[in-house]
Amino acid sequence: MSRIVASRSGPGVAYAAFDAHRDGDFEPYVFRTADFGETWTPLGPGLPSGSVNSMAEHPDNPNVLFVGTEHGLFVSTNAGADWARLSHLPT
Repeated sequence: MSRIVASRSGPGVAYAAFDAHRDGDFEPYVFRTADFGETWTPLGPGLPSGSVNSMAEHPDNPNVLFVGTEHGLFVSTNAGADWARLSHLPT
């Protein structure tokens, strides 16, 4: 596990990222739990290949998530179902 972020939206909600780049695996492994870690939902689909270096949840809107990878900064406005790259920012 490379990152873990507790949500402010309610008890039991958290995000986790796993990094396997040392094994040659550059997939963006990002997951969300809403039940204290009993189950995890993958949020990585839609993100390009690249290790996740940072994660954040918007403090006022838990549907807005930010993920920083080796290829840029990405935002989701629907709790990780879809991702868009924030352009004009350095990697």
